[in-house]
Amino acid sequence: ITKLNEELLIQNSILKDAERLAKIGSFFWYMDKPYASISDNFYAMLGYEPGGFEASFQRYREFVHPDDLAMYDKNIERLREKLLIKESTYRIISKQGAIKYFKINGQFISKNNKKVMIGVVQDVTQAIEAEAKLLESNLELKNSNSELESFNRVASHDLQEPLRKIQL
Repeated sequence: ITKLNEELLIQNSILKDAERLAKIGSFFWYMDKPYASISDNFYAMLGYEPGGFEASFQRYREFVHPDDLAMYDKNIERLREKLLIKESTYRIISKQGAIKYFKINGQFISKNNKKVMIGVVQDVTQAIEAEAKLLESNLELKNSNSELESFNRVASHDLQEPLRKIQL
């Protein structure tokens, strides 16, 4: 038992480090209870110390960006009524006021003959911001290409005019 406890401590330590490096948090929710259990890194991603507030879907809703609340509510309704989980990405506002993008996914398992939802949340803010920057750069490149094509047409026409006059 002692050896198994030591191995479990090591595995838990590795998992916590992996969560922190990958910017991932996890949660565990008994469907028949109003509260949930979330990982220490999930608390940290929201800007709190571990156990900094009592976790629940209602409490977590307070972090969701106002523009994304309708999507969040729809997902929770689907979750409760149909036990369907759809991977989704939405913005949250951390305790410090930072806007972050979280991707959430989960699954249902049965524990002690009760439905339990387990899942992961990943901070994908950097990826989404990089994608937005790339889209902006592509738009600028398209505009620049359009301007170059227009210049090319004008320059080509202007350079052909002296040749036409010489031919005449």
